[in-house]
Amino acid sequence: MKLKMKTRIIHTKIWEDQWFRSLNRASSRLFIYLLTNSRVGLIDTYEIADDVICFGCKINPKELGESKEELKGKVVFYNGWVKIINCEKYQTFKGEKNEIAKEKEEKLIPSNVKEKLYTLSIPYRYPSDTTSNHKSIISNKKLVISNKYKSIKDVGEQDFKEISEKYKVPIPFVRSKYDDLCNWVGEKPSRGSGRNFRLTLAAWVKKDMLKIKERGNYAGRTRGIDATDL
Repeated sequence: MKLKMKTRIIHTKIWEDQWFRSLNRASSRLFIYLLTNSRVGLIDTYEIADDVICFGCKINPKELGESKEELKGKVVFYNGWVKIINCEKYQTFKGEKNEIAKEKEEKLIPSNVKEKLYTLSIPYRYPSDTTSNHKSIISNKKLVISNKYKSIKDVGEQDFKEISEKYKVPIPFVRSKYDDLCNWVGEKPSRGSGRNFRLTLAAWVKKDMLKIKERGNYAGRTRGIDATDL
């Protein structure tokens, strides 16, 4: 039986990428493998075990652990799953059929895994950063606010998307904060009096986003940032 082979197109500019050229041999081999192995689909996330990676890259578990550290900020590893951040920078699949296929692959990822990977992919601030640099990690994109947000039900998917883009966080993260806000108001309805719920949601997202980054900053000062700390 003839097996159907997958094709992977990687932009040749990767060999000129300053970050990629800074990697050691094991890490550069791992990164290429993560972009080209047989488990890769059309999206940036897929399931693959560490022992499979070691065999494919011809590296040992210790080298894999060290390479995972070196690839932080570019690749997220969680519980046997991999998410390649900015995957489209290295390979691109466009077209209506590909978009439909991508949606199908997205649905196969367990929701808890998807949310965890997206949360871990939020960029950390480095130890040299200070609170005065918060503006550098927050988009300057303006939120469009109107008077219609007097009810929490007025906040919808478009608002989630715009808040997500402004604060550079995944949409599931924004939805989670929205659920928290709903519960908070439900406990005491008077809390919603005179409130603009979109502004409140944006404030909650910003506050928790900065907490996550501060936690990464603290871990970086003490022993190196570890994605499992979140």
